[in-house]
Amino acid sequence: MESPTNTLDHGKQTASSAIWSSVLAYPSFGFPSSLTSFIRQSLPAVSDVTAANVEEIKHADKIVAIAYLLSPSDAPAAVFQATAEKHRDDYLFGQSTDAAAIKAAGVSPPSIVLYRAFDDPVSVYPHPVASATVEELEGWIKDLSIPIIDEVNAENYMIYAQAGKPLAYIFVDPTSGTKNEYVERVRSVAVEYKAKVNFVWIDAIKFGDHAKALNLPESVWPSFVIQDLEKQLKYPVDQNTEITTAVVKDWVESFVAGKLEPTLKSQPIPESQDEAVYNLVGKEFNKVVFQNDKNVFVEFFAPW
Repeated sequence: MESPTNTLDHGKQTASSAIWSSVLAYPSFGFPSSLTSFIRQSLPAVSDVTAANVEEIKHADKIVAIAYLLSPSDAPAAVFQATAEKHRDDYLFGQSTDAAAIKAAGVSPPSIVLYRAFDDPVSVYPHPVASATVEELEGWIKDLSIPIIDEVNAENYMIYAQAGKPLAYIFVDPTSGTKNEYVERVRSVAVEYKAKVNFVWIDAIKFGDHAKALNLPESVWPSFVIQDLEKQLKYPVDQNTEITTAVVKDWVESFVAGKLEPTLKSQPIPESQDEAVYNLVGKEFNKVVFQNDKNVFVEFFAPW
């Protein structure tokens, strides 16, 4: 079989049959990320889609964007090409002017359709497509590239870290028979609040230290916590609370409404303040330092 390294040509609109054979035989969601990136780089930024290959290309990656146009020069072809060039490492892009492929897609050109290997598999760009900008297209694809709820691990954490949304975790023991049950308890809440918060489940046994960093001190699973990634604040549900859909919904609703107080690592608030110098602990820091009509001088020191 012809080697993909001998057919790499980003200027061509049609991928070599050898490269597409590799992609279609081994879908990228089964590949290590480095190999997935290589395969995407081995294809043109925008591949030609016809009635003969549309079904295969739609399922060749977790995220595939296809623009259906009457002619290659129709808007938003240039914007779509620019978006593809910018994100060729992240997603697969295709373009079709084939009447049979357009008919099979069930859309009226110009249209852009996103095909996903999870959640709702087909999403049509919902705004005026001819006037779409690169920023609008990449924002739409980026938002839909994150599942309603998925496992988070070292390979995909940066997707969530760079998404610009708070991250809600359900820590579960994947070896227990109840893992799927608890993930499903969170799913309906994730659907409702996806525009505001991203949701994941995480292996509590493998990432127990991360749970502690999110102020879940006990090895009690399942446990639920929301992390404000921008402000690095944590909002854990009390670990003595049973994780139900109602509990999760109330917690997320209160977080989005700004009604929750973050949990800080702190010594207990002293029962009395008998010394001339106030003994300040983390739980009272905002109240004493910032919500005060006096100037406050704070000495920070390590007790050792």
